[in-house]
Amino acid sequence: MFQTLLKDPKAALPGALPHFRASSYDPRWLGKIVEVRGTVSRVDVEQTNSSPRATICFKESRVDGIMGYALYVDMLRSGYGDNFAGLVGKPVEISGQVDQWREGARIVIRI
Repeated sequence: MFQTLLKDPKAALPGALPHFRASSYDPRWLGKIVEVRGTVSRVDVEQTNSSPRATICFKESRVDGIMGYALYVDMLRSGYGDNFAGLVGKPVEISGQVDQWREGARIVIRI
């Protein structure tokens, strides 16, 4: 593998996750495990029956694109502030399985 990488630095490593930008979301990602990079534009929090959940929206993604979905809002708040000011505007990478959600898709973030 080392020789392959010397010849082609963009060659995929065995076991490595495919990396994508949030702006390039494609429905063919559904059901696959990928890593997505994007800039956080906002974080929406909704209260569910069990606990709050956060939707992480990317500046580069359309409404029918990809989003992050955090199950542990309190952990995010402890690291980024009650209103997520420390997260908004920052580039992030999230990885996981892509699921159909609302108009587009999401990756559930399990911290």
